[in-house]
Amino acid sequence: MLSDSADWEAMRSFRSTIIFLACLAFAGPEVLGHPIPDLPVRGYFHKGGAAILRVEVDPRCFAKDAEQEPYLQKWVLDESSEAEKKKLFAQARELISKSITFHFEPGGQVEPDFEWRFTSHDAKRLLEDGDPVVMTAEWKTVISKEVRGYRIKALDDHEFAVPFINHFEGKPIERVAVLFPGEESFLLDLSRHQSKAAAKQGPRADAGAEPRNAGPEGAVDEVSMPRRAAWPGWRALAGGAVSVGLWALARAVRERLG
Repeated sequence: MLSDSADWEAMRSFRSTIIFLACLAFAGPEVLGHPIPDLPVRGYFHKGGAAILRVEVDPRCFAKDAEQEPYLQKWVLDESSEAEKKKLFAQARELISKSITFHFEPGGQVEPDFEWRFTSHDAKRLLEDGDPVVMTAEWKTVISKEVRGYRIKALDDHEFAVPFINHFEGKPIERVAVLFPGEESFLLDLSRHQSKAAAKQGPRADAGAEPRNAGPEGAVDEVSMPRRAAWPGWRALAGGAVSVGLWALARAVRERLG
């Protein structure tokens, strides 16, 4: 057994870690420097079935030490050759194919026909030389009325977290998920959101039209949304980090006490 002094040191370390993780959960992403990249999957759904699925791939995912790798910046991309750009897209396609599967229920797994482009985070346009560059895969589709739900699965053959973030009629859906390899998301009940929107707003002349959040080049229209609200999964990710940290810490304490 541990001495009283060792017990006290273990408890003090545990308390300090809890405080740190709690602060992390409420801090903004700007304080984290170069966080470990993830693979956000964002869905934008509308009345009438119009939908967009987007997956964001950070080129740092291809580095040996992604956390230490600096962001690819716009000025570097501008000086890159077409061959180098095509190689990045090829790597991103391969990463998604071995990391995520997409499912509509009923119906099962689907294979999105993604179009690719370079953007900044959240599909924002690249404007300044120092803007961080990611690759955005986008699939525009129309979902049939028979489809009642949507989910994704994070496959075992990768190492990145997969945030599952969705919007309906331009508004973030509160429930989000952060998947780790081998996990499956909850089933997003599209039929319920469609029914609620129809009951609230009644018939619309533009049902089934191009999603409103797809502006020029397919960029998300976030002008009216605060920066934090544009990514509702941030606090979910921080909460996931807290949970993982607590689990690892609890295991270490049990091993010492054992």
